[in-house]
Amino acid sequence: MKIETKNNELKKRTITGIWMTVMCILVLRFSYVPIVMEVMISIISVASVFELFRAADLLKNKLLFCIFTLIAAALPFFSIPIYPHLLIVVFLLAMVLFSDLMIHVDTRNFESKALPVIVTLTVIILLQSFHEILKEDNGLYYLCFVILACVTTDIFAYLIGRKLGRH
Repeated sequence: MKIETKNNELKKRTITGIWMTVMCILVLRFSYVPIVMEVMISIISVASVFELFRAADLLKNKLLFCIFTLIAAALPFFSIPIYPHLLIVVFLLAMVLFSDLMIHVDTRNFESKALPVIVTLTVIILLQSFHEILKEDNGLYYLCFVILACVTTDIFAYLIGRKLGRH
């Protein structure tokens, strides 16, 4: 049974890796077309909403899930007038949330209703920063570096966790 679980996890991670590679190639190839980035950010935002709601066991709340999915899908296509100021506030909120989750890792219950909603909104708004990064000189390179760093960190966290963790 344990081997089957490991194989399923490996299969799921392989499929995710292939999906992310295809998305990255498309973004690199067509990054000069604004709609391509907007669609990619929308897809990533919707996938993030699904994963966060699944982790918090909130998928059964269909209305809330639909509302956040629609927000995640639509927001990349709209300009937020005071986005740089909003980004600072949301980034600080994300740091406070992350710190609180790490400090209280044994006592915080992600299944509560408020925490996943706040985290989901934070993720959706932070993903909008891709547009701002691309506006900078060498913005595409910065974005690729950040994505590569995230993917590499995730892979090594998984591998080290499997070796040293309770898997």
